[in-house]
Amino acid sequence: MFLTAIENIERDCQLSAQHVCTLDQLLTGSVVANGRHVEHLKFDPKVDPNYTYTLAASGMAWEAHANPKKPGLSGFCFMSSRVGMTVTTYNPAGNAGWTDKEIMGRGIMGDSFATQ
Repeated sequence: MFLTAIENIERDCQLSAQHVCTLDQLLTGSVVANGRHVEHLKFDPKVDPNYTYTLAASGMAWEAHANPKKPGLSGFCFMSSRVGMTVTTYNPAGNAGWTDKEIMGRGIMGDSFATQ
């Protein structure tokens, strides 16, 4: 769910601020675009007992990972190299990356981990 919130906020950063946001900016809500603050995460993903989250951001591209802390959990990777296009992959056996199984036909609406 944190990755879906990150995806929502990064899309807003891409469209409104014309760049992607860092994880620190997603936590603080410090980015202002078009006279308003871009959404930020409601909760700090660093306290999740099951996953470690990372976010790499550069220009208009970003890549976020949810890596399991415990055996038996799947890993997830969200990647966006251009506005409005996110590729999501997962690995049922651990950390996920570009070459893992793609999740098709998913939406990003209805998330509760982002807030104004």
